[in-house]
Amino acid sequence: MWGSFLAVWVTLDTWMPDPPWRFFAKPIARMVPMSSKPVQALELPVGLPLSVPLSPDVEIGRLDSVRLPASWKIAGSARAWFQLGTFFQQLELADRMQVDVYHWGDSQIEGDRITGALREHFQNAHGGEGAGWVLPLSPAPTFAVRQSTRGEVRREAGFGPRREAQARRLPFVALNRFDSAATWTIRRNPNAPMHCQTWSDMSIWQEGEGHWDVTPPTDVTPLKTSPFLRWSHPEGMAGRTWFSSGATVMGANLTSGPGVYVHNLSMRGGSGTLFDDVPNSDWDALQQLTNPALVILQFGGNAVPSITGERAAKRYAQKVGQNIRHIQTQWPGVPILFIGPSDMGDDPDMYPGLQHTVTALKDVALANHALHWDLQAVMGGPGAMRRWVDHRWAGNDHIHFSVRGAQETARRLIQALSHERALWVNQRVEPAKLIAP
Repeated sequence: MWGSFLAVWVTLDTWMPDPPWRFFAKPIARMVPMSSKPVQALELPVGLPLSVPLSPDVEIGRLDSVRLPASWKIAGSARAWFQLGTFFQQLELADRMQVDVYHWGDSQIEGDRITGALREHFQNAHGGEGAGWVLPLSPAPTFAVRQSTRGEVRREAGFGPRREAQARRLPFVALNRFDSAATWTIRRNPNAPMHCQTWSDMSIWQEGEGHWDVTPPTDVTPLKTSPFLRWSHPEGMAGRTWFSSGATVMGANLTSGPGVYVHNLSMRGGSGTLFDDVPNSDWDALQQLTNPALVILQFGGNAVPSITGERAAKRYAQKVGQNIRHIQTQWPGVPILFIGPSDMGDDPDMYPGLQHTVTALKDVALANHALHWDLQAVMGGPGAMRRWVDHRWAGNDHIHFSVRGAQETARRLIQALSHERALWVNQRVEPAKLIAP
């Protein structure tokens, strides 16, 4: 009997093309048609890019009755679908608990452009106020808040061409080192999505014995829970300057009690292959402070230019698969959604390794029980980048999305997730009872 059960499970886990709830319920998720309203393209120069605010209308709002295009759908194994069901289940409890979504990606997500739309969607529906994790000094300032530093603040990154192994620390796989007279000021961004503009709790993750003085002062003494300093104040923590005495900062988490927090963790120049080099203690600490419920990995674009054939693409994908397995080991049961690289170049033949990379990453993600969302297919397939540039949804480099293009990408991802959640809600699947033993 047990042999028959295991045979059926392996068959479903390997060959089931759709989540189980698709077989029992009709889709009720609906979509907003694409808009071709032109906006100014976002250029990403070599230096620091300007912070361009997200428009406040990134939420889908009321959806129409058009079916979700097949190319927009998420793919995954049976195990991955049931884990996604646990995320949907936690969303329904977000009025009583914190639900954290960790979005790691390359420069395509920096500045909070895609992540910010996801955060606003989830917080509008399920509660929560605050931008989640921020880092004082980054190559691209986040749109979620306004930050400035004075004095000597040095950024070290554990990825990219000048990566430093000691900087491979969560959540940003990077850190900031403050000297004894440096300051950090954080304020709300009035142009940010509504739910980012206030927060009441702040946790600074630091290494060593760095001390912080706050101006204007707060009447609350920070709670020290190594390695975190935590403040809670009913008036919020925005508009304050933090005076450091030599702290090494991994990040600051801005929250307001229960709700959903989507963290923008951009890694310019990263390829998603170094998570297994992060100390295990960092994964434990992050899980103690927050409640990881979904991990989104969006990588591949930085590897494409150096890949010319199928063999190289498979080697890169194998490294990504190793990192997916590492995250699954650190955070068991947490679903992982891998978003493949976008279309690139003004000609389909400009990057000969792109199609090999897209295919190899999808195969590896599915083989390792991660969900997969094919961004190139969502854009329209090979050659779609030229059309996105014509719509001003991407910059003239034919690689990076404009602010409007990032919003369009986020809209389609939200619709894909909403489509699956609507089906899950209809069927009322109980993931805890369905996960394989």
